[in-house]
Amino acid sequence: MNKIIERKSLSEVVAEHLQAQIQSGMYKLEQQLPSEHELTKEFGVGRSSVREAIRKLENNGMVRVQQGLGTFVIAERPVREPLSVMLQTAGDNYIEEVRELLEIKIVELAAQNRTEEDIRQMRSTLEKKE
Repeated sequence: MNKIIERKSLSEVVAEHLQAQIQSGMYKLEQQLPSEHELTKEFGVGRSSVREAIRKLENNGMVRVQQGLGTFVIAERPVREPLSVMLQTAGDNYIEEVRELLEIKIVELAAQNRTEEDIRQMRSTLEKKE
């Protein structure tokens, strides 16, 4: 029987270590995690890996990031699945619903941030199409 070795990114490894530290009680509820700088030294990785690891923990509901203040433990265990896992296991109807919601928001933001040049380009494209 062949064993498949799972490849993991540095951020996944860091996230797993931080999660284990939280679950072991090293970091208590509402306790602040060390700074990005301290975590890069502790794990021997770059800031982007630490940031992505924190984002993963935030996405699964274990930490809260407060801009300018730091990252705080809010749960000892993941409280939700990461979006990527949810989408992989979701049915077609759910994915279509999420897609529609995202597209509506994208169109709304595009309309709010459009420039006169954007409008000129759209008109030009429509005229060429006709």
